[in-house]
Amino acid sequence: MKVRLWPMWISAWLVLVAAVGQAAPLSNGDLVPSKTFEDQHGQSRTFPGEARWILFAADKAGGEMSAKTLADLDAEAMRAVGLVYLLDISAMPSLISRMFVMPGLRERDYSILVVRESGKTDFLPYEPERATLIGLCEEGSIRSIAFHSEPAQLREALGLAPLAP
Repeated sequence: MKVRLWPMWISAWLVLVAAVGQAAPLSNGDLVPSKTFEDQHGQSRTFPGEARWILFAADKAGGEMSAKTLADLDAEAMRAVGLVYLLDISAMPSLISRMFVMPGLRERDYSILVVRESGKTDFLPYEPERATLIGLCEEGSIRSIAFHSEPAQLREALGLAPLAP
């Protein structure tokens, strides 16, 4: 009986190519690449632009916590803090995002960059059920990365006053 090894070699090669093709998320000292994303109103925005902080949420828990954190802010307050908010909803069913999530996001008084395509935010660090807060230096390199699960922690990190009870 003759054993054919070429299917195993092809499988191993495909796994290796897939692993090599995935870049690791950014880390401290890395320069954040300039990209263009649409906000919740369909307007193209440059990311990270002049931001000093990036708030990134990629799941329901991180998004809800971020919304609570930013509940009392408007566009001017976001600019004053130097904060850009990037929300990845690519894992969400499109019907749910179109009918329920996007209308709610459009009611916010500040800009939210919304990512609907999978893989577009793979360059950002992420932990499940947490929001990622990335501090930037003036030239756009990363000076800090923190993962938050509580609005109070996140507001403190941003230098914002605690939310009223």
